[in-house]
Amino acid sequence: MRAGGGEIELRGNTIYFTAEEIKAIHEFDYNFDNYFSPVRNKELYEWLLSQGIWPILNKFSHCAGTSNVTTAGTNIYFSYREIDFMSRFICEIDKFFPDACDQERKEQLLTIAGKALLKFVLCFNQHYGEDNRYPLKRFCKYEKAINDCESF
Repeated sequence: MRAGGGEIELRGNTIYFTAEEIKAIHEFDYNFDNYFSPVRNKELYEWLLSQGIWPILNKFSHCAGTSNVTTAGTNIYFSYREIDFMSRFICEIDKFFPDACDQERKEQLLTIAGKALLKFVLCFNQHYGEDNRYPLKRFCKYEKAINDCESF
């Protein structure tokens, strides 16, 4: 689905997150510098910021603590670009933690927020993965986890 100029249509989707998942992403956002520090890797840190990771994570922070969300969860709207970026972020998570000393931080991040982050991949595959231009499922290391996730 491409517009006349060859660009992907501007579109997006809402993704349902449970209150627990919203809290987990909010925690990841709050502790972002523990995972991606400008001191350890300034280029990576600046690249993540340029891709808009903070505005994406802040969508969860705005939901955290809202009375109806604390028990039930909510739908959050993301643009195609945000869904694409976050899907690639989780699928390529090993690239962000390349050194052996980084593995503990990576596992910590996946333990805290992995389930919620995988919903981006589920959404991408469900709504945008029908063609083979973006075969995230093929190269995503967490394919089994994705397939075992409940459909949203």
